[in-house]
Amino acid sequence: MRTEQFFKLKEDLGQPLFQLYPDATIIDDDLAEVVDNLFVTLSQHEAENSEYPRMDALLWAVSRGAAMRSFNLKISEDDGQLGIPPDCVLPANSKRYSEIIGNLKLSGTYYSETASYRIMKDGAFVHKTIQTRGVIYYFRSQTVSNNEVPYAILQSNV
Repeated sequence: MRTEQFFKLKEDLGQPLFQLYPDATIIDDDLAEVVDNLFVTLSQHEAENSEYPRMDALLWAVSRGAAMRSFNLKISEDDGQLGIPPDCVLPANSKRYSEIIGNLKLSGTYYSETASYRIMKDGAFVHKTIQTRGVIYYFRSQTVSNNEVPYAILQSNV
């Protein structure tokens, strides 16, 4: 993924997916892959009587399965693939869990750390997250691992 692709997609949030990206692939009701490792979350705006789903948020994920795990809690879809997120989706000089936390503390940015479990189905651990205004960083490890890199990062224009 190129940095300019990421920023162009981010500018296009709120727009109809297929009018701007006709080659995008819907992989779940509310998730589409636009280019390798770059996905958008979708919503249908019935009030606008539009046949096109609109792009709500931008999701970088190391793989399609990782995108399904992070956004739709589908653990079994995750292939466990590892990768380093591109710099354009990370805070400055922050690739690892501890670096992201340190950067957020240093900048005075409010953040929360949470863990998600599939309570209604089987109680399985899904992921832990670091969440700030408009950004969520997803991590697979159930325990805090300072060197872990995010497997997915969700950004919105909030």
